[in-house]
Amino acid sequence: MSAIDRARGFIASRHGGFIASRLATVAEKYLKAYNNLGNMNMACNGEVRALRHVLARVPGDIIDAGSNEGQWAGAVLPFVTGDRTVHCFEPVPQTFARLADALGGRPRVRLNNAGLGAREGSFTLNFNPSVSEVTSAYPLVDHHGGACSVECRVTTGDLYLAEHGIAEIALLKIDVEGMEAECLAGFEDAFGAARIASVQFEHGPSHVHSGHTLKYFKDWFEERGFVLFRIFPRRLEPLRYELRRESFEAQNLLAVRRDLLPALDLSA
Repeated sequence: MSAIDRARGFIASRHGGFIASRLATVAEKYLKAYNNLGNMNMACNGEVRALRHVLARVPGDIIDAGSNEGQWAGAVLPFVTGDRTVHCFEPVPQTFARLADALGGRPRVRLNNAGLGAREGSFTLNFNPSVSEVTSAYPLVDHHGGACSVECRVTTGDLYLAEHGIAEIALLKIDVEGMEAECLAGFEDAFGAARIASVQFEHGPSHVHSGHTLKYFKDWFEERGFVLFRIFPRRLEPLRYELRRESFEAQNLLAVRRDLLPALDLSA
């Protein structure tokens, strides 16, 4: 038996013990922080740095799919200059009213009371006003009191771009609690025409319900000529997929069109 196997056996034999359990908890928290998992604070998780870098180098508008009350759009607006527009999409009327209170009337912002999906029509969302940020077609709020179902309008990204004559998207941000794949499918024509430069999206617990793994998204983007990056406070790291790294811990990822990488210089 090797020394590593003996060490593993020793550690496992302490499972459930007071000291071993405390050490395991500390180690888990350290690894989660080290890998930037579960950190949704844009000010310190590297999101703002990455978005500012991309928007300074790529032309086009910004799409905010899943705007909630305007938190993300409000944080990115200082980097939106010239004739660019941030197009916000929030399907739930009650949440949209708060979004309008926060960003209505602001220059370079267009608000849309609709969701973005794979096809035009309507869909039913599970909604709880006390946790509006986890509104989803999946039962993510069942354990919270006050949850209800809301019928909402949905359109596709391709239809919206055509309707408003939008030629280029510098950044497509998606945070739609498990419905990211459907939202991406609605932009298929735009991806095929290389009109989208980058995509920032959240991968996390909601994808347990949808069945979309980290590998699914990596493959999807690679098939369309994108490179997927993990976001860290001081750097972007290309995602090198390994099965043991598969995770449903909340994390933000950035996909960038491969042909734009030399101009973006993401190592800066």
